[in-house]
Amino acid sequence: MYNHYNTELKIGFLMKKSDYNKLNQAVENFSLTLEKRVEYDRLTFLYMSLPFILIGHLLGAFLFSTLQYQIVDTYSIVIWLTLSVIVILWRWYHFMQFKNVKESTKLKESTTWLHHYYIDVISSGVVWGSSALLLFPTDNFMGQIIVMVFIFAVSFATLSSLSSKLMLLLLYLVVTFTPLVVRLLLLDETYSFTALIIVLALVALLIFIAEFFGAIINNSLSNHQNFIQAKHEIDSLKERFFSLFERAPVGIFYYNEDLKIIDSNERFHKLHDIDKLTLMHQDLRQIKNQEVINQFKTVFDNNSGYYRGVFTPIKSKKQLFVELSTVPLIDRTNNVTGGICILEDITAEVDAKEEILRRVYYDILTNIPNRTLFMDRLERALFKTKSKNSSMRGAVIYIDIDNFKSFNDTLGHHNGDVLLQQIANRIGSLGREENTVARLSGDDFVILITELPSQSEQAKERAMLIAKSYKDQFLQPFTINNQEYYVNTSMGISFFPNINESAYDVLKRAEVAMYHAKKQGRNRIELHQKDMDEEISVILDVENRLRAAIKNNEFELFYQPQVDITSNTIVSAEALIRWKQKDGSYIMPGQFIPIAEASGLILPMSAWIIETAIKQMIAWKEQDEPLQIDRVAINISAIHFSQVDFVDQIKSIINKHAIDPKHIELELTESSALVNIEETIQKIEELKKIGISFALDDFGTGYSSLAYLKRLPIDYLKIDQSFIKNMMNDNDDKLITNTIVSVAQSFKLKVIAEGVEETEQLEHLKSITCDIYQGYLRSKPISAKEFETLVIKKTK
Repeated sequence: MYNHYNTELKIGFLMKKSDYNKLNQAVENFSLTLEKRVEYDRLTFLYMSLPFILIGHLLGAFLFSTLQYQIVDTYSIVIWLTLSVIVILWRWYHFMQFKNVKESTKLKESTTWLHHYYIDVISSGVVWGSSALLLFPTDNFMGQIIVMVFIFAVSFATLSSLSSKLMLLLLYLVVTFTPLVVRLLLLDETYSFTALIIVLALVALLIFIAEFFGAIINNSLSNHQNFIQAKHEIDSLKERFFSLFERAPVGIFYYNEDLKIIDSNERFHKLHDIDKLTLMHQDLRQIKNQEVINQFKTVFDNNSGYYRGVFTPIKSKKQLFVELSTVPLIDRTNNVTGGICILEDITAEVDAKEEILRRVYYDILTNIPNRTLFMDRLERALFKTKSKNSSMRGAVIYIDIDNFKSFNDTLGHHNGDVLLQQIANRIGSLGREENTVARLSGDDFVILITELPSQSEQAKERAMLIAKSYKDQFLQPFTINNQEYYVNTSMGISFFPNINESAYDVLKRAEVAMYHAKKQGRNRIELHQKDMDEEISVILDVENRLRAAIKNNEFELFYQPQVDITSNTIVSAEALIRWKQKDGSYIMPGQFIPIAEASGLILPMSAWIIETAIKQMIAWKEQDEPLQIDRVAINISAIHFSQVDFVDQIKSIINKHAIDPKHIELELTESSALVNIEETIQKIEELKKIGISFALDDFGTGYSSLAYLKRLPIDYLKIDQSFIKNMMNDNDDKLITNTIVSVAQSFKLKVIAEGVEETEQLEHLKSITCDIYQGYLRSKPISAKEFETLVIKKTK
């Protein structure tokens, strides 16, 4: 190791800094094997120490020649000195070549350069060996001693060059000492034999020393490379650690026993919105959360800490939601000197989850609980009141806004939304925290009251007082667009618990009581009475039968043709559900769809309708003679359309059956499409991108707002059959029909007229260039087989 570092010092004198850096880069090229790097390291060591060796040889040659000048003839000295200088210059030439060659070339040709060096060293050995022939005085003992000393000294100096190569060393000794040995053998002096023994002993000593130093040098070179490699790995590890530490997507910092920050990464100080220097040595006890501070202290008991929750950064008022972990910081003696903390900002994740929960459990328009959350709380309250230790009762107040449809029709959908928001604010701000105020749908609100007295009469009195306090909130007018409007409500109240009832039963009783309040003249509060149970029983009976019908697949899809008015060709079909009874008769959807929507059964029914209609369309298109229709129209329930994953459900069914989306048309009612216009537009646009078309059903019976019609990305507008039915006898209905067709054409929408039963109606629709019609005039809704037969017959 000493020889190598000494060489490095010498290299520093002979090379520029840039050259020295290149040399180090070559020596530390870890794409090479260790053996190759050691070989190159040896090559560098030999060549870069060569100038000092050559200078020594030159000075030694002159000194030796000077000492022998009075003893040996001048001619021999000149010859030998000339040979010495030539060899020295030749070796200098090789040194300069080596120095100027690129490091990459040296690496490739390292073996060749080593051979050059060894040959040069042997050449020097030959020159110094020749001194025993040319400059060895036969009659001067002191001169003989000088020759032997110089040959031995030069050989000893050459050990470092050849000690790692035994064969080369022996060759050098042979060419260097053989002339001297021959001289001593031929010398006829009494001391010559003794001198010969001494020379041979010194040669043996040189071999021994060379072996010893060779092992040291080889070991040093290997150790040096191992050291360089270890240093390289440590540097790489440090670099990776620094990169990980500084560029980690989480905040990381170290703190000492005094809970003061000693280092932190970039992410951590960005979370604090202050620079790193300001954070250094800040006291963590400034954090206004004792639980967080306790987790910092946990490490001093050689434990890890964890915290998830609100976190206020140092010298900041903002609040983050974080996940924090702490571990002990251990020194070399295995003592805890501080802690390491990893701080991850999960505020966005938490906000996103809260937003998802809000969308699932809260009404988007009013920001109060929706039906899902209300039913969950009602079920919990019902379970609690049924427990053995409970003596409390509860109640549900069902609120419906009187004449809300007229308000909406008069002032528009937007103002209706504003009114609903103001109503939610008023009734939501009244009452205790344990009460739940929710919006079920449209203008229907509901209130859950818990902890009523156990006595029936007392509970009724208390519930009526609470209901009146909510009703009093409507005594003051609501201000919309600087205009005051008075609103009345009808309320129904039901109580729980009763034997064998569900949360749905409780809600239904409250709704029935509300309808009784409306029948009694509106603007009233009605308690549920037993004589109202018959109505509930009918509803529950239908609901139970519906559940069984879904399970037993008792439904069937009928298809009503949609006919192009110009060509009188069937171009599409509307899928309509029928409930088939055991006797072969059918129940019309108007008798069970409202109950299915109220109970939530509409969701599995809707999924069945969509999948069945798609399967039928595929069957028609894949038969030997494909049915010549463009699409099948499927009615979408407002409840189904409002589901958060509605778009994903439709895409999943399409992918499952591999149907071309252009064959699918989804029909939305005007009222359901405008519940949340922004969400509706987003869902329609996402499905239209894959090829699905949309129709707005029952147009003219709801809001009929041109502003919303302009924004909705629909393809078809369906005129409600109520206008078609009387338009030939009622000028108002005819005018409305004409206007709808004209408006649709202005918006470049195709118009579908439903309920066409008379030829006169069809002729009028032709005259106003309506696009498509459907109705009994062409065909009532029929089975899939009958529809197929009808289309084929008309085609032929």
